[in-house]
Amino acid sequence: MNLTDTAPYNGSATGTLAITGATAAMNGYQYHCLASNSVQTNVASNAATLTVTAANVAPSFTGGQPSNQTVTAGGNATFTATASGTPAPTLKWQVSTDGGSTWADVPAGSPYSGQTTGALTITGATLAMNGYQYQCLASNSVQSNVASNAARY
Repeated sequence: MNLTDTAPYNGSATGTLAITGATAAMNGYQYHCLASNSVQTNVASNAATLTVTAANVAPSFTGGQPSNQTVTAGGNATFTATASGTPAPTLKWQVSTDGGSTWADVPAGSPYSGQTTGALTITGATLAMNGYQYQCLASNSVQSNVASNAARY
């Protein structure tokens, strides 16, 4: 197909083709330049492939928020959260022991596991933990510390 200088192309009859507003649908398109003179016509350059990557997107918790858990003393609870974004976000769980006024990273070790995954597990919950709140933070290069909803234990 011969290109003309209509959006998104500019410079179709020059040595530099500009593409403005490339879309994901254009990913993989190949382009080459045809050169002609009085000796020879339509000599093609090597093909160049257009690669369109996803735009960077801040993290969000559209896939799932943690929900409240009720367990008996000594039981186990798991809070889950699903975050999306580009690039893929890293996760970190936090706990509030004062009704959500202050938050701290969930400490490493027992009774917690999964502090940097989509599933935080509490093994052998105690009565002293009753009312603790948990939230998940998602971060990527676009935005840091986007918080999920808080869930109670």
